[in-house]
Amino acid sequence: MAQAVDQDEKVARFRREARRRLVERYRPQHVILFGSRVQGCHERQDGVILMPTISTFFGVVIQMFWTEHGPPHFHAVYAEHEAIIDIRELRVTRGSLPRRALALVLEWATEHREALLEDWDLCRQLKSPKPIPPLE
Repeated sequence: MAQAVDQDEKVARFRREARRRLVERYRPQHVILFGSRVQGCHERQDGVILMPTISTFFGVVIQMFWTEHGPPHFHAVYAEHEAIIDIRELRVTRGSLPRRALALVLEWATEHREALLEDWDLCRQLKSPKPIPPLE
């Protein structure tokens, strides 16, 4: 029994150290999420999800995953809320944001739709997306 506890502690220590190294490596241009807020999107067994941050404004973080799938979209994170926004239609496809935060995100996305589509193409090629200026 003691051997099993020791093994569990070793695994937990290894995971903590791996997460610490990821945080150190990808700061500040990336945000590391430990578990997805939006179910069924970019989940991994180890719970570590890397998403490059494209822009931040008024407490909203805009991210895009390297191996995206489906229609072109980006993630908008505000406090404990997360929404996935379709770039072409500028509508929420999954998740939710407070009304004011969503209005800001949609205004920003309208202004930068072409840059978002360019970043989408870069992500599809497994390249880092370019930063996009924040909403002023």
